[in-house]
Amino acid sequence: MRIAGGTVLGLALFAGTAEVAVRLLKPTPRLQVVHGGATLEPGVHQIRVLHGEPVWDEADSAARQDPGCAPGATDVVLLGSSILWGTGYPHDEVVSHYLQADLAAQGSWCVRNHAQPAFVGTNKLAVAEDVLPRVEPAVVVWEVWANDAGDYTLIGDDAYNVGTVQTDADGWPVAVPGVPTALHHWLFQHSRAWNYLTLAAVPEAPGAYEATWGRMRDTILPRVLALTEAHHGKLLLVFMPFLDKPFAASVAFERDRLRGYQWVHAWAEAHGVATIDVAQAFVDRDPVALRNDPCCHYNPAGHEALAALLAPTVRRLGEEGR
Repeated sequence: MRIAGGTVLGLALFAGTAEVAVRLLKPTPRLQVVHGGATLEPGVHQIRVLHGEPVWDEADSAARQDPGCAPGATDVVLLGSSILWGTGYPHDEVVSHYLQADLAAQGSWCVRNHAQPAFVGTNKLAVAEDVLPRVEPAVVVWEVWANDAGDYTLIGDDAYNVGTVQTDADGWPVAVPGVPTALHHWLFQHSRAWNYLTLAAVPEAPGAYEATWGRMRDTILPRVLALTEAHHGKLLLVFMPFLDKPFAASVAFERDRLRGYQWVHAWAEAHGVATIDVAQAFVDRDPVALRNDPCCHYNPAGHEALAALLAPTVRRLGEEGR
């Protein structure tokens, strides 16, 4: 009895210590998590469901999505993640602002930035299905990025990107083996330590890369293309590189390692969809001078360079669609 009691007490102390540690230290989980809640505060979003997908808006979204354009302007819609959103900078220091200024040198244009941090392909498609019928843009700029193949499950107030991991019948990350589903679900929502342990330990789903990028190529992009053309627009895919290496190395990495990019390139060529490969276009430039961080985000000089790169193709596509 003493041994059993000591064991139970020890486990309770360990669990309590783990719970306090995770709540205080707030370690970054392995999977991407977007926290939701009724009250906006740093790190908390008002998540809503749009066409079956959880979506959210960062502060400063309104100024990006509706920059106050003149009536009759030619609309351009940007769909992407934190890269095109412009993490770290206000709306007037990101690509959509600079692109509109570049395009306005020759005509009346309106660049509407509907990118959002942490968005993946399914989120972007949901926004496209909402925005394109209302705006009927001449050009839709779709950012192709490494996390495009993700997929979010809404659990409580939070959205979890479970696109590449094993999930149970309800779409939750699978539990530690032997734990009943009902108990796992309760612990996942009420214990930060259990939540973190689950996200750290959940195994990758077999064939997840092929399945998720296959869905991008075979389902999501065809729907975006059909929707764009139904509203008399042109689609432009922009392939974004990592910024932790010279652009020449990124070109080689995308060619040799990023099979998803290769599949999307092939799909675009087969369907006559315009593309821009940023790494290839910037091959003679220094990524350090353009980046905000080594991942993928740009500083204002980088956003201005992206806008200058996009402008000629966007203008040509927009004029073709008129």
